[in-house]
Parts: sequence; C-alpha cells; structure tokens
Amino acid sequence: MLHTSPELVSKKNSIYILEIRDKKAGMDSNPLACLLLDRYEQYRYDEGRITGAHIEIKYQRIRKNSDNFNGSSPDTGNFCAGYSKGFEREYVSLTSKSISEGAVFLDLPGLEGQRIGTYLMSALVEWAMRWPSAELARFTLSSLQADEFNKDRRNRFYDNYNIKFDFHTPENLSGKSKKMLVRELTPVDTWKENIREISISNYIGQLLDKENSDGWELIRKDNVIKSLRQSINDAESSPVKWVMQQLWSRYGAWLLEGLIVVLAILGIVFLIDF
Repeated sequence: MLHTSPELVSKKNSIYILEIRDKKAGMDSNPLACLLLDRYEQYRYDEGRITGAHIEIKYQRIRKNSDNFNGSSPDTGNFCAGYSKGFEREYVSLTSKSISEGAVFLDLPGLEGQRIGTYLMSALVEWAMRWPSAELARFTLSSLQADEFNKDRRNRFYDNYNIKFDFHTPENLSGKSKKMLVRELTPVDTWKENIREISISNYIGQLLDKENSDGWELIRKDNVIKSLRQSINDAESSPVKWVMQQLWSRYGAWLLEGLIVVLAILGIVFLIDF
C-alpha cells in the first residue's frame, strides 16, 4: 500500500498603502491619490517542493468623505498571477491565479497613465522571477480593451516587460502573446519615480501628524481673529489712543532713533557752547 504525504499549504498576507503623485511633477509634488492594497500569496508544497502558487493584489482607492463621488466606478480591482508545476514543465500566468487564460483591467478614472498598472504588473513579474525556467502562459489582448487612441499605450505597457504579441489586425488592436520563458521578462521600476509604498502604521501616523498640525493651525488662526476683534473694539472705544498705539507700533523705533540723534546733536552743541 502506497502512502502519499499530505499537501502542505502556506499563506502570506500584507496590507499597505500606495501614495501616487503626478508622474510629470515627481515625488516633490502633493499626492494625487492613495490606494489601499491587499497582497495575498498562497503556496502548495509536496515533499518540500512548491507544486503550485498564486498571488493576488487587490486595490481600493481611498477617498475623503467630502469627495464628490457618484459611484459610477467601483474604484476597486485586482491583479493576479499563478504558478503550476507539471510532470515535465512549469507554467506561470501573469493574468490569472491558475494557468487558464485571464485578463488585465485597471479602472481608476483620473489616474490614467500614472504608472499604477506598471506597479501592479511589476509586482507580479518580480514574484514570477523565482521560477525563471517556467513557460509564460499565453494570453490574449482583446480589441475591447483598447481603441485607436490608447492602444499604443497599452501595447507599450507589455512591451516594457519584453512581452511580444502576434497581432490579429494591422492596427494591433488584438493579438495573442508569443511563447517565452519567465527569465526573458524585463523588470520595470519606473513606478518608483512617482509612487511610494507606505505601511499602514506609518500612514496612520502621517494622518495623526496632519491632524495635530491642522489643530495648531486652527488655534493660530483663532488667535489672529481674536486679536483683530480686540483691535477693532479698541479703535471703536478710544480712536485717538488706538491711532497713537498704531503709530508707535509702526514708527516707534524710527522715532526713538530720531530722538537719540537729536539728543546727540544737542549734546555736541552744548559741548561747543561750553
């Protein structure tokens, strides 16, 4: 009787924040948006070897309650990839958790072209690189995923990772990826120029710091308003005294310097007369 060892499964999960800035302005500009990311990895083992694995990165746009949002777009989505070890070959998919054909979609209105897709795909490519000899599962580009205005940007996106296609039309609107190994993929890190990863604890700390800073700013503004109100009340109750105080506060130093000069001149004159 044969005894087979039970399949072991390990899981990894991490939640963090993506801070996105305008790629034209760079990291010195204010953030355009923040995304909450949930990264989940699962590995299956047999006799100490990985026989299957997948990764899924879910994203959710973080919006302020004051944002005018009509709910037409869910502001959520996911990118996923999978690995499978067969009897003779290994396979990796960059579009599905299994080796079956999947698709890549990113729907974040107002953030098009800000390298968010590059960040997510780069995370999948980096994950897949641990199996360099695996064959990359072919996938299809649909004409529904692009039009004549954005097809070039879509096609360049994959070309940056060295993923080539056999296109079905002269306009390159649809096609199927060519056969290749994972080791032939090209890593891309241009997202670092305008995207920053932040841990949940650091992000909460930043919010608390901003809240504290805003609180002090409100106190400062409140003190300024109180001072202005008091100045108005003083002017109304004793206008002559208020005018003299304003003149002294503005020109007191000049008057004092002038007085010192006059006294010095008088002192010199007195000495000469003496």
